Amino acid sequence: MVWLIVWALYTLDGGQNMRAGAGAERLTADCLKRLRREGWSIHHNVPREGRDVDHAIVGPRGVIAVESKYTNNEWRVSQAGIEEIKISGWIDPLRWPLECARRAAGDLASIIHAQPGRLRVSVLPLLVLWGPRVHGIPGGAVMIEGVLVATGAQAKKWLPRLAAHSLADNEVARARESIINRIEQHVPRAA
Repeated sequence: MVWLIVWALYTLDGGQNMRAGAGAERLTADCLKRLRREGWSIHHNVPREGRDVDHAIVGPRGVIAVESKYTNNEWRVSQAGIEEIKISGWIDPLRWPLECARRAAGDLASIIHAQPGRLRVSVLPLLVLWGPRVHGIPGGAVMIEGVLVATGAQAKKWLPRLAAHSLADNEVARARESIINRIEQHVPRAA
């Protein structure tokens, strides 16, 4: 009986999706740490008008906006897209995760461009999927409609190959500075 009450309080409070999303972001952040050894800088929760970019990665191999998603549902990923496989066997194509990743990349490009110097960079959208029923992807990642889609469980396969559009050292520095400025502008001030 106690277990049932705890389960009901945890799952029926309306925050389960938010907790799962936050958990996926933490898992992705843990995976991305490895990139620091290769000269990438990683910035978390970059604010943008009522939302944020989960993770921004900047380095000599480009700028990448990372969106993390967690699901308990069965998802299959191929070059054709992301599909949710229903219990009935019905296959439902999912477009919204790709749209979220593209929006994050657009937001990050705007943040970098808005700073003094107006650096224009191409930002690669990366969607990292987590969940017990997310199917593996051959090679760990696949490009779908301009979005690199990967599974978190296969990070060792795709992280070493991660690259967008190469940047010169001064462009890397300016992009990093733009992101840091944006984060600092939105840090709550103590009263």
